Amino acid sequence: MNFHRQIHTMYALPFLSGLILASTAIAGQMASPAESLVSLEQPTGWFISVAYAQSDREVRFGETLVPIDFRRVTASTGADLLPFLTVRAEAGWVSAESGPTSGNGGLEWGIGARAALWEYIIAGSPALPRRHAVRLETDVAYHVGTSNFEDTFEWTELTVAPLLRYTHDRSTEAVWNHRQPTGISVYGGVQYSDWSLDLGALSGEGNRDFALRLGSDLRMGSGWLAQLDATLYNGSDRRYTVGMGYHF
Repeated sequence: MNFHRQIHTMYALPFLSGLILASTAIAGQMASPAESLVSLEQPTGWFISVAYAQSDREVRFGETLVPIDFRRVTASTGADLLPFLTVRAEAGWVSAESGPTSGNGGLEWGIGARAALWEYIIAGSPALPRRHAVRLETDVAYHVGTSNFEDTFEWTELTVAPLLRYTHDRSTEAVWNHRQPTGISVYGGVQYSDWSLDLGALSGEGNRDFALRLGSDLRMGSGWLAQLDATLYNGSDRRYTVGMGYHF
């Protein structure tokens, strides 16, 4: 497992760094027309959030397909480094079950970044630059976790998801020393997952690499945010997440 983890880390960290550099370069070229700009007037800040995730996944150990159910409670924090780039770190408790067998809970941690590659502002105003907007963005995340099924159960996962997001801003409200928009955004796209697992001496991988990713963010008053996210590999291989956060 340590060898697999080192290999995934070697690929994940350069990928995240490359995403940051690429998004900076692309957004920096958006000088005109004005309707395609990533607005630099949007305030930057940082956030905290908690989330509950339930996933029913299929793992392949050689020719054997094993269903494993995960339950996660995760806390995360992150920052808008730039108006078009958000980075985050998260950690939480995860438990796993396979049929009648329940594993002991363990720790899962991760890092991630979301970068806007292009944005088209359909309608806006000085107070609400993104009253209606469409954005192409990429979300990248890397996670490491552990549980226990009598033998040690460990895994690493690298995910990459290009997403198309529609945003509708309704109003703005004062949050700390700046103003944040309230409204809703919905997104959809495809997610690629490179997921490897070790159960004792057995090595396995996720049964499917590609999934449909759907979600929605509801930005409420005073900086509060509600989040829904679904990752659908197929009818029996899926993950649902519900969360609540606060943006400073």
